[in-house]
Amino acid sequence: MSEKPNQEPNPHESSALPPDVIEKKYEVSGEEVRYRPRTIIEDENGRVFIGDRRLRFGADQMLLARLLKGIVSVSDIVYIKDRDDWGGYYSYKLPLNSELEAVDLDGLRVKVRSEEIILSAIFSDFDHEIGSVHHQNLRVEGDEFAFFDFENFTSFWINRNMSIGEQFRKYYSDFDEENRGRILRKLNELEVRFQGNFLEHILKSIENYNDDVPVVIKEAPGDNKIESFRQEVLRRIIELKTALQSNPSNNQ
Repeated sequence: MSEKPNQEPNPHESSALPPDVIEKKYEVSGEEVRYRPRTIIEDENGRVFIGDRRLRFGADQMLLARLLKGIVSVSDIVYIKDRDDWGGYYSYKLPLNSELEAVDLDGLRVKVRSEEIILSAIFSDFDHEIGSVHHQNLRVEGDEFAFFDFENFTSFWINRNMSIGEQFRKYYSDFDEENRGRILRKLNELEVRFQGNFLEHILKSIENYNDDVPVVIKEAPGDNKIESFRQEVLRRIIELKTALQSNPSNNQ
């Protein structure tokens, strides 16, 4: 995982840069999108970026997407300036390359849930769900998927000091050993990231490029706000790891 956003061939492991050239910019509404109109930008390389008049807390969404890149399947958030030099946050339509004709839907649901628990339990971003007809802030193609829209991440501090193991037991109590192990591996990788300077590098990049500071950092308690955020994330990771390792299926 690169700490710097780039346009390398594998978008699942590195973050996307904004387009150098905007080829198309248009609005879509009605049946094409749910809830509200969207602004679509296409660049010279055929990449698609989806904007929203109500895309709030863009810096927070960008922070979370970059923190999770390569661990959870997340769509990048990029900051794009148009021809008139107006800037806005857009969600990059992450390429999904599944070629399977038949999909194990039950297995896919478990896979989605095993990544969604990291979004919800660790980062308080609760509104992602795989459904039989419509998906909540989740794009699915074949057996591949990508989460998008991380606005609820800004509720992070509401859940400060909440007992993660108890509150989220229902999310994983029916997972078998293999799936609990899959979550634990992702949590271990995330823990390593937060023990280093990864967080500081991302925040510096956002502030330097967008002149913006995420709300979750502004609202952090104490004088060292970055360290407060780091320690709260690490606390949640450790609590969830402990709960998963206690074999929750035997402790309902």
